[in-house]
Amino acid sequence: MERAVAAATVPSAGEVNPDTFLPSSRSVAFRKTVWSQAGGYPEDQWHNEDTPFDLRMKAAGARFVFEPAALVYWRPQRRLPRVFHQFWRYAVGDAQEGLWFGHYTKAVALLAVVIGLAVGGAFLPALWWGLPGLALLYWLRYFLRSRRRGHGWLPCALSPLVAAIVDAAHLIGYATGKVRRRG
Repeated sequence: MERAVAAATVPSAGEVNPDTFLPSSRSVAFRKTVWSQAGGYPEDQWHNEDTPFDLRMKAAGARFVFEPAALVYWRPQRRLPRVFHQFWRYAVGDAQEGLWFGHYTKAVALLAVVIGLAVGGAFLPALWWGLPGLALLYWLRYFLRSRRRGHGWLPCALSPLVAAIVDAAHLIGYATGKVRRRG
């Protein structure tokens, strides 16, 4: 399951845009002077502390260098409820900070299509076929992406399930964060 989570959530080095990449706390190095200029690590932000910290470092003039050959070892979550909670927390924090990323746009668009097919199916039953078709396309997209990332067959087969859980966590977490938005 850890490999399936990695297949679904960890981009390969070739998928990373060095100009916009915001490193995770588990894969970043910085000088203490930059840390100080950024106001230190935001300990009050337990949801997604590394993203606001990265943005504050950039605002303080830090120059980010992406090193595609760097190796970072860490273990992804292996239980799906914990995967949901992890990505829910990130989304809550992003919403509270007023941050919006492309993965939120994708999750909202996907939800809109699902709702559109479900509601439309009430008036035109043939639209119900769109739901299993959409599910197949979704599974195929994440399966093939995981294969391109070099993962084995079983993690690739499970990665669409992980991606769906992450998408749900993004939707629910972002909505939760908007409700809990800091004043």
